[in-house]
Amino acid sequence: MAAVVVVLLAVFGYWLATGPLGSAPTGGATATGAPGSAGADPGAGSADATDVARGATVEVPATAPPNQDTDGNMVRYEGRNMLDGVPTTCWRMAGDGTGRTITFKLAQPTRLTSVGLINGYAKSATDGAGHELDWYHGDRRVLSVEWSFDDGSKLTQDLGDTRDMQTVDLDHPVTTSTVQLHLVKVSAPGHGPAARDYTPISDVTLLGTPG
Repeated sequence: MAAVVVVLLAVFGYWLATGPLGSAPTGGATATGAPGSAGADPGAGSADATDVARGATVEVPATAPPNQDTDGNMVRYEGRNMLDGVPTTCWRMAGDGTGRTITFKLAQPTRLTSVGLINGYAKSATDGAGHELDWYHGDRRVLSVEWSFDDGSKLTQDLGDTRDMQTVDLDHPVTTSTVQLHLVKVSAPGHGPAARDYTPISDVTLLGTPG
């Protein structure tokens, strides 16, 4: 009798190992797929992207002269201010910048996936009488731009009324060493005590993978 029980237990154990319950791990492993297969995340590799604007150089069409802020500090408006990642600094030129072009030269060829800018002077101050000066709405603001790349491709970006960085993804990544930013449309100057007739850009971002 004991021998019969042992045989039955052995048969039952074999059925558990090879039947429906034992087949589940195999199916699960197949569904996972290998990295790089059709089932892989299409965004894989995007973690390597970096803001290459920080290592770029820039050529601008004109630069407004320096002046003093409300605290008496000297403020300069050089093109490199667009590349420092600090929204409260800016490049600016006198008057209406519509039709002018800014050229960024990257440190090395880069596969770009996204571009963007802060389309005004994203800074506020307080004057001697305690009044707030909103330079973003006092200066002109860039309303529309066209980005262009080494392969001749172009990308139009319309911009909203915000001090935040406004970005746009490229339809297809493009490898380039040069990025041109053409100012298509610029607003009129603002009104009130902060009104100034300048075209400013506080910051630019160029997101991609170098090399």
